[in-house]
Amino acid sequence: IFSKLLHVIDAWEYYSLNPGAILSGEGLTIFGAIIGATIGLWIYSRYSHFNLGYLLDVAVPGILLGQAIGRVGCLLNGCCYGEYGGSGCSVIYTNPASAAPYGVEVVPTQAYEIIFLLCLFAFSLFIAKKLRPDGQLFLLYISLYAAWRVAIGFVRVNDDFALGLEQAQVVGLILIALAVPFFIYRLRKQKKADKNT
Repeated sequence: IFSKLLHVIDAWEYYSLNPGAILSGEGLTIFGAIIGATIGLWIYSRYSHFNLGYLLDVAVPGILLGQAIGRVGCLLNGCCYGEYGGSGCSVIYTNPASAAPYGVEVVPTQAYEIIFLLCLFAFSLFIAKKLRPDGQLFLLYISLYAAWRVAIGFVRVNDDFALGLEQAQVVGLILIALAVPFFIYRLRKQKKADKNT
């Protein structure tokens, strides 16, 4: 629901004229999915004996693999592509049904993101047990992925949302502003607690 909601907000000019298309299966946002899932886990944690930070940390590797698989779909479909023109590493979609422009060289930002997500997946498995308290892995994931989306947004072809940035870049900057200070604060607090024990 949140994934679709952020997409509808991003493309409001279209959906305001075509409200029936809101219920179609097309058009989702990963940040909406992450925010919605986080809220869902928070609600679940309130009615279970599980700590929210623990639940979020456990979810991180699965989220990363899911995102990587999703981007494989984007690469095959031709959506979420990068800038036009040859860059030394580009692809040309030759299927007229592709979401990418037909017969035009585009930067394969989907492939770049698949590689990034798989590297982040491996890193999350490596560092998971080293981070304390619960929830730190999730905050690190949010910070790194948000920074990636801000950076890759300058190469991707997308509509401006605000201040010359696409929606994912704006949401990414907000998440960085929230997650990074909270991560640092909790890290310092944990180090002080470790010194006192």
